[in-house]
Amino acid sequence: MKCNPLHGRTKRARIVSATALFILIILATLVLVPTFALCQELVHAEMEGDLSLEELADAAGLSIAHFSQMFRESTGQSPHQFVLHRRADLAKEMLRAAEMRVLDVAVACGFKTQQHFARVFRRVCGASPTEYRQEFLHRDQPPAIG
Repeated sequence: MKCNPLHGRTKRARIVSATALFILIILATLVLVPTFALCQELVHAEMEGDLSLEELADAAGLSIAHFSQMFRESTGQSPHQFVLHRRADLAKEMLRAAEMRVLDVAVACGFKTQQHFARVFRRVCGASPTEYRQEFLHRDQPPAIG
């Protein structure tokens, strides 16, 4: 049997408790949303480097476990998934410039190897970096007359 903290209280006490809980949720949202926005800014600023979960949790002022849980609840992604998706978004922008080699894009987006970059990019975007670039470049060319 579950313990209901409001069971047995007067209607007024239940309303006060529910109101207090609502206020706590609002306050937590007001504190955590800017905190996670700060963490997201940190991810963008440190995209090409190694950004640890510990650094993100420290920036939020939370333990690693609490940060991970709250981040997932706030964004729908784990911190690691969030970073990989932001790196893939940056890579898509860079791949649209035909002059950059795929290896250069991988390094600029913080990946240690081109293979890891290609694996993550395919999983996130549904195509390899080279396929993505070719589709993008062919989409912008006028149809051949023949």
